[in-house]
Amino acid sequence: MAAFIDSVTNRKLIYFGLFILLIQIGFFVIGGIIAPSPSNVSPMLSVKCLDDQKGPRDRWFYPRGKDRSKTCQQIHDFGEETVQKMKLNASNIVFAVQFPIPRDGQELTMSRWFQGLLGVLHPEIVYQGDDKTSFKLDIEIHARIGYRNKEDPEDAWKEIDRSVETRQLECSIEERHKDYLYNCTPVALFELGSSYHDFYLLNLRLPVHNSNGTLSGKNTGLGQLQDLWVVEIHQNGGFTRVWFSVKTVLFPFVFVAVCWFWTKIRNLPKAPRLLEKMLFTLGLAMLLLDLPLEFLSLLFDIPAILLISDIRQGIFYSILLAFWIIFAGEYQMDDVLRDSIFFYWKHLGAVGFGCICLFVFDMCERGVQLTNAFYSIWATPTGTNLAMAFIIVAGICACIYFVYLTVMISFALRNMWDKRKKLLQLDEKRRKHYQMMIFRFQFLLLISLLCAALTVISFIIGQVSESSWKWGDEERAGLEYTSAFFVGIFAMWNLYVITLLILYSPVSTHEALENPTENSEVIALNAVSGTSNDSILMTDFATSATSFLRKVAED
Repeated sequence: MAAFIDSVTNRKLIYFGLFILLIQIGFFVIGGIIAPSPSNVSPMLSVKCLDDQKGPRDRWFYPRGKDRSKTCQQIHDFGEETVQKMKLNASNIVFAVQFPIPRDGQELTMSRWFQGLLGVLHPEIVYQGDDKTSFKLDIEIHARIGYRNKEDPEDAWKEIDRSVETRQLECSIEERHKDYLYNCTPVALFELGSSYHDFYLLNLRLPVHNSNGTLSGKNTGLGQLQDLWVVEIHQNGGFTRVWFSVKTVLFPFVFVAVCWFWTKIRNLPKAPRLLEKMLFTLGLAMLLLDLPLEFLSLLFDIPAILLISDIRQGIFYSILLAFWIIFAGEYQMDDVLRDSIFFYWKHLGAVGFGCICLFVFDMCERGVQLTNAFYSIWATPTGTNLAMAFIIVAGICACIYFVYLTVMISFALRNMWDKRKKLLQLDEKRRKHYQMMIFRFQFLLLISLLCAALTVISFIIGQVSESSWKWGDEERAGLEYTSAFFVGIFAMWNLYVITLLILYSPVSTHEALENPTENSEVIALNAVSGTSNDSILMTDFATSATSFLRKVAED
């Protein structure tokens, strides 16, 4: 048996490569022109509602009710005469945020295409003319979040979660002028794994304790709080539609390629080798990632769908990184026998450890948020430092992996180049054929290295983009480079896997001999040598590139 890459003609191989390249360019264009920005940011000013504590503690305060005197008695300024007469403190104030906010007088609804919701708190604190130009303190937040749908009565808010959280707030001011605002760092507030309902309501309290006219508690050092902004971030619905469409279109093609490859492997007269097993496993991992499970979130409320997507992404990353190590190792073209996964235990152990760390980090964040939407690993200084250190180390490890893979592929290319010198003693016909096969191997290794580089860049951009927000609802101008990159890289993975499954699928000796090259320069080993082992075609994929070089030495 030989691989399809051994028997296909140069012309067909060039046509195939150009076809894959055009498809790849098409996906980049789709991501850049059709898909909008991946995320949308909506700053929302909370409404200050008066809580005279006459109603139940579970009462919801919502600012857009028909009878606002009952749903939210609004306070515009803490200096109002009403507030002064009633001698209210922060415990009597509820900051209410009802979203989505109306636009042009029209009531909007949230969309299930948004997938998830992320909330960030941004307080506005007034500088009171003292010497405190900067401060850092812990604030106590009593938070509730609920939902209702269009068919529900306006007061039928259902609770999703409630919690008492502590967040560290850091503020500073550059120009010390009275009534100027401090520059305060945003504070992570909540994250929901789905956007299944039409309307959401957030009630926040920053309470203080009053004992005989003396205020105490964490929030007493906050100063004069003027307003509380909540920044709501979600995945853009238009981007989600493009993303789901790409996955849905690519899934059947990968499925057919995997089934065809495994059928060919099963027909081999001997057991599959390591590289064949790894390539099949990579195809299965690609299928798992392509499977559009996210469509279920349009029908059912599945808060864990983002966590499931992260786990599938992590599985694909681990298999892809392991495959590249083995793929580069099999083409070292030396006398070392590597057809065992135990030979790569150090390399695969490092890859597995890194992926497990990513999984643990994700479970510490989104896993806990399944039970507490207000939990955040960024809530404490220790958690923030740990998360930042983890992200930095993950980026460094990704770069180290790429450097190591580059070294492995460089050695393989150098060895191939050295072996090419031994071909000079062969006749012209066989020399050209062997040179053509070596060139194909070298080209595939360079393509794999390019895919690895883009994968590492995609991983780093993905981490950075989570903290890069476009403030306001500005219209998109020109190309969306982030969308183009994400869609293009995802398509690249699929096209790369499909290409390998096709090129490395075994073909029989009879099939190979029926497909001569353009100048009849494809020569089977049984046609150019008289040894007893010449029934095997040149560069048998099942025996790796090392067997090819041994045959070159024999010739």
